[in-house]
Amino acid sequence: MYSFENPSDGVKTKAFVFFDEILLVTKGACVFRFREYTNFPHHWVMQWVWIHPYLRNENLLSRYTSVFNREFEYWYPEKPFSKGMKCFIDKNKLISPEEYFKIKKNK
Repeated sequence: MYSFENPSDGVKTKAFVFFDEILLVTKGACVFRFREYTNFPHHWVMQWVWIHPYLRNENLLSRYTSVFNREFEYWYPEKPFSKGMKCFIDKNKLISPEEYFKIKKNK
């Protein structure tokens, strides 16, 4: 996996590319963006994700969840959710921003 940041455009984003170094093909990619809200705590969102069609339903994204958790204090996929993303959220027990910040506020 490779990652890239481009702070020169003023938007906080970080891209990840999942690459098979043996077959020399891209398996997928995703981009995170830091969202700043006026009425809600700022946080990172997974803005988009693409997985090669032959590798979908192979848990590719789930293998990198721990990397994303280390990279960002909190992150959550941005809506709208596909069926696959809903399954990913449930399988990885990601909690919604509303729940996360409610828990964090009460600690």
